[in-house]
Amino acid sequence: MKDARDATAKERLNPRPKLQLGHGLADDIASFVTDTWKGRCIAVIVDQNVAKLHGAFVSRLLAALPAGTVRIAVPALKTRAMKTWIEDSMLDAGFGRDSAIIAIGGGSLTDLAGFVAATYCRGIPWCTVPTTLLAMVDASIGGKTAIDVAQGKNLIGAFHEPSAVFADMDLLATLPDEELRNGMAEAIKTAMLSNAALLKDIASLRDLSVSVASPGVERVIRHCMDFKQAVVADDMAEQGRRVILNFGHTIGHAIEQLSGYAFSHGACVAMGLSVESLLLERLGHILPDERELLLSVLTAAGLPTMVPDVADAALLASMRMDKKSSHGAARFVRLSGMGDTSEPWLIGAETELILHCYKDCVSTDAPALSCSVSSGGVDEIASLRRCIDALDQELMVHLT
Repeated sequence: MKDARDATAKERLNPRPKLQLGHGLADDIASFVTDTWKGRCIAVIVDQNVAKLHGAFVSRLLAALPAGTVRIAVPALKTRAMKTWIEDSMLDAGFGRDSAIIAIGGGSLTDLAGFVAATYCRGIPWCTVPTTLLAMVDASIGGKTAIDVAQGKNLIGAFHEPSAVFADMDLLATLPDEELRNGMAEAIKTAMLSNAALLKDIASLRDLSVSVASPGVERVIRHCMDFKQAVVADDMAEQGRRVILNFGHTIGHAIEQLSGYAFSHGACVAMGLSVESLLLERLGHILPDERELLLSVLTAAGLPTMVPDVADAALLASMRMDKKSSHGAARFVRLSGMGDTSEPWLIGAETELILHCYKDCVSTDAPALSCSVSSGGVDEIASLRRCIDALDQELMVHLT
């Protein structure tokens, strides 16, 4: 009985965000804002590309939102400078503590806008409208907000859960195949953490560009959303079981950083899953057949399972910067078989074994990475200049 009371108290203090998956959700979003954030000033932070590709959706939403709503269209750059630019735009427009943010875009945009919400006037509410498969199945849920820095991904950020997540399937229609594969990498990760049946569902989705609107994809998204929300509900600040959601990311983030972000996040997660599952197999935590199933599904989804060559010292140094590392040593998510995420959730491994597992997954025809770290500075400056030059167009007050 006490456990039930404790759970109820926790739910009251940290209510789960509303999750809505469907089609044509612009009016639903507007209704939520009207009912939940009555009297608040609304900033709609939208990815520039999304604003162009889904202009009708954005326009319909703006038309249904309260008078005085401000649209801020930006490139999806998770940087200090871009965060500052958004904050300055909101301050110039007169936003205060009685404000709220609607973030429309992929994972990079929602990470960025969520971090703005977490710190603006010491925290204002926000909701997300993910527009990529990756954001729907992973990035938009759980309240992790952050920016990237030269030293690594997501190292500056905050936990700030959105009030709601509106996953509109219609917004996936314009995604290129590579973006769909990115999302499937995170979905495959979730399947390894939860159940083999989901892996088989994903394996059956051969042509993603054709099947994206199918009930099968919708089932995969729903499972991933529900699974992540359940995990996060018990461990919002990632002090316990929530770390399992980082499966594949110790290696994946290292490759992403060392390549200067030349590879997509989904590709890096897939490569990380390949290496880290080999490590788990050699440590006796998963069976060879389980890893083979994982690799076959990754391959069927068009994702890489072989990794680029990289200097040992650079790989180890990058992994040491991972947020899961302890006392300068890399740690990895531990599975005790597919779908079994019992404690301990993190394990270390001998440096030699880690390097051997990585080398055994290196593609024979892959060039060695130069190990230069890119902070995105040149592209960021160019994008910021475009934003400033087009300020009157990008920062528009919408009056209904």
